[in-house]
Amino acid sequence: MVRSAARAPRFGSARLIHALVAMLLLAIPAIAPASAQETPIPPSRQTVTDGSAESCPPLDASGSGSSPAGAETRIGSQPAVYDYAMLIDISGSMNNDNNLDGLPDGTGPAIFDLVQEAINRFIGGLPRGSNIVIIPFGNQVNPDNLRRYTLDASGGRVEAQAFVSSLVALDSETRITESVSVALSELQALRADDDRPHIQSVLLYTDGIGNGPDDLIGGAPSVDELLNRLGAYRADQPFLFVKYVALGLEVPNAEQLEDSGIVKVFEEAPGVVSEVREVRLSIPRADLGTMQPNEPRSLRLCAASGELSAGVPLRFSLNQDGLPGDMSAVLAPAEGTLGPDGVEMVLTVRRPEQSGSEGRQTVEVRVETTDPLVILAPAAIPVSFLLAPPP
Repeated sequence: MVRSAARAPRFGSARLIHALVAMLLLAIPAIAPASAQETPIPPSRQTVTDGSAESCPPLDASGSGSSPAGAETRIGSQPAVYDYAMLIDISGSMNNDNNLDGLPDGTGPAIFDLVQEAINRFIGGLPRGSNIVIIPFGNQVNPDNLRRYTLDASGGRVEAQAFVSSLVALDSETRITESVSVALSELQALRADDDRPHIQSVLLYTDGIGNGPDDLIGGAPSVDELLNRLGAYRADQPFLFVKYVALGLEVPNAEQLEDSGIVKVFEEAPGVVSEVREVRLSIPRADLGTMQPNEPRSLRLCAASGELSAGVPLRFSLNQDGLPGDMSAVLAPAEGTLGPDGVEMVLTVRRPEQSGSEGRQTVEVRVETTDPLVILAPAAIPVSFLLAPPP
């Protein structure tokens, strides 16, 4: 709220001196050691040591984290780097009115225009520091037609959007597996020789069924080779996620893609190109400190950036494959809605009374959304704790 400036009171010289002395005396507690009268630290700045869930840092109007405490996503002790490969189908069918009005080609608007607008809105919503590779594909992926940008103060965002707007769809094929392979090579280059964790997303827009040599087996559509290549990359990079946007068609083998745990398929209705958006996730205090068996410990899932006005419906699960065989963990609740205050969860570790398992342990909080237009990044966040030894 904006307040009007108050008029300064008039003092005689003696009263002015007394007032100044009083003001100085009042200022002393602000710089003295902390006491019981000290102004409380806002919750978003506190370091929690009593097991309660830390508050979410605030988001600014653009959806970016604005808290000095850090709205950034951290994997372990390091801030994460975000990389994106945007695969854009430039086959000729994208440049006519297929899937828009049901009338013969050339009598309505081009779906490609809507795709370009949707991708540029997605780019416009990404926070600074994001790395983008734009990969048009059709008959092949032309290395001379790739573009790489970093969204920083030098104008990378504007240049990326201008390149997307300049694309023309004229090719005759839709080589999906080949384009994804190029995307994986580009993403690998972005994280090479970099010890920081990279959270990487592939966003694919196409109105066709893959018809390249790696998309077919015996002339029939197949995603076997696509999933082989994604799986090989995911084995060394757990933070890889793929959003497959199919424009006005049913994707062959969509269930097989979804079952991989890597690819999320969204089949658009004819004539629609919806706006996909990203929500970056963070657990501000992912090291829960020392825990006793059967001791509930609170943690909070927050949005590091993203549009949350309508809330994001989420489902939670726990990957505890890294725990010793005599130890288990339970996460509650199983679902929630992500808003500015995040979602508070409770982790409980169980261990037989006579078990010898102890020490530093890690589990993985996995997050899914029922909103097909939301990309969660990352969709899995490690949480560590030190389990106290048996008595």
